[in-house]
Amino acid sequence: MSTRFILLYLLLLPIQFCDPHELFLEAYENYTKSQFEMAVPLLEKSVLEDPNFSEAYFLLSRVFFKMGSPRRAIQTFKRGQALKRRILENRRHLQSETSLEVKTGLDSIPFLAVKKIQEARKSYYKGKVSLKQGKWYEAIEHFQRSSELDSEQPRYLNALGFALLDIHDLYSAEEVLKESLKRDPFQRDIYEKIIRVAEELKNFDRGKAWCLLGRRHFPSDSYFKDRYLYFDHLLRLTSDAHVKENE
Repeated sequence: MSTRFILLYLLLLPIQFCDPHELFLEAYENYTKSQFEMAVPLLEKSVLEDPNFSEAYFLLSRVFFKMGSPRRAIQTFKRGQALKRRILENRRHLQSETSLEVKTGLDSIPFLAVKKIQEARKSYYKGKVSLKQGKWYEAIEHFQRSSELDSEQPRYLNALGFALLDIHDLYSAEEVLKESLKRDPFQRDIYEKIIRVAEELKNFDRGKAWCLLGRRHFPSDSYFKDRYLYFDHLLRLTSDAHVKENE
């Protein structure tokens, strides 16, 4: 009996354990092909198997940077720096007030990420200026750039979504605001905007779905319950109208 157990354990062992370096190499291949989303779980599994694998953290920071997540890139890079295999230049970076000391190679990620955040902020304010001047499409371009440079900031996506609403591009606005809620689901005003879009598009089923989602995050807010009942009423009226047409 014990022999069978040992054989079963040996058979399952390769399945349970993954070589972190093999995972790293596979992730790096995905990185070179710009398949960043495929590289993330491989690198996360790599550092899970070997928490001291600093190179995996450094590559993961590059992946997040390429995906437009500069803050996650900085955090991940600093995790790699904190490991025992960090080099002297990394120590100097942690002790300095800015990232300007780091200039080359993988170590340039914090500097580039900070620069990306600053550029996103600058583009956002340019978009606000364009809005005040009535240049809607120019503002949309600035807000689009901000959200691409720093996709972690919901306010950039919100600004883009609101500008799209201003030019009555309802479908695009809904998609952008939906992405914003993925970043931060506790934005009551964004739920309200999307619910109004659903009503204007006469998509009452989707309106009900957004009401349910809003109510899940704001259970004491009666607005979402009232709108849900309103959409339900509209759906019944629509259904009754179809029945009469077919009679």
